[in-house]
Amino acid sequence: MGLSAEEYKKVLAFFRKAVHEEPQNPAYWYDIGFCKGKLGHWQEAAAAFEKIVAEEPDRAGSFSLLGHCYIKLQRYQDAVNVLLRAIDLNPEKIGALYRLAASYFYLNLPHKAAEPLQKILAIAPNHAKANYGMGLIFHYLNEPAKMSRQINILEKMSPQMADKLRQISAG
Repeated sequence: MGLSAEEYKKVLAFFRKAVHEEPQNPAYWYDIGFCKGKLGHWQEAAAAFEKIVAEEPDRAGSFSLLGHCYIKLQRYQDAVNVLLRAIDLNPEKIGALYRLAASYFYLNLPHKAAEPLQKILAIAPNHAKANYGMGLIFHYLNEPAKMSRQINILEKMSPQMADKLRQISAG
């Protein structure tokens, strides 16, 4: 279970003091960005991750979390750009692949969204969210047989997600 908002505020205060003493330490900026994100302060979280990737352009995790911030800020094309960089650095980074799929979906590019989901499923065939995402894409593309297949696959790993797809399919 995660920390409460109050606990994240305390952790954030600690890392603000730490970054004041060592402003160039990327680990402190990472923790500030993470805490800000957990508190829903997405613009401030993005600023922390932007600082990290500007100074250390080889950190796939920081690019991935920056992409997450951009999604929350509805900056989907910016998210695509940084998530592609995260995937260049680590082609099997499932979180970045999933966020890239979401970004493409928000940009109304379902065929592009399917590509990273398929990569996830090649790495982790039982990834429930990726299977669910493929079901949504099949619904969006009006491919009921493929959506039905995804519902059957999901039934074994997440009956709740399978039910959600069924509701979408029926509605």
